[in-house]
Amino acid sequence: MKLTIVLEPQEEGGYTVYVPSLPGCISEGDTKKEAIQNIKEAIDLYLEADTNDLVESAHSTSVFTSGLMEGAGLKKIGPSEARMPSVY
Repeated sequence: MKLTIVLEPQEEGGYTVYVPSLPGCISEGDTKKEAIQNIKEAIDLYLEADTNDLVESAHSTSVFTSGLMEGAGLKKIGPSEARMPSVY
């Protein structure tokens, strides 16, 4: 995977670096080399968190249909039981 990074020198010294295609993925360093090393680590952590979210979401998906859920008039079913409603 190729990502574009933006490296900006700071007035007080050092560099800020971010990835435009990954919102919130930002880091810094005293030198260009350090800033690039830090953003590589930040990218790894950013993408790892995204993957973990996808895995968790896939396991926690619930679908509700009208039916027997106590007090709500709904019945919780798993993703494998979900079907498109019939249209009449």
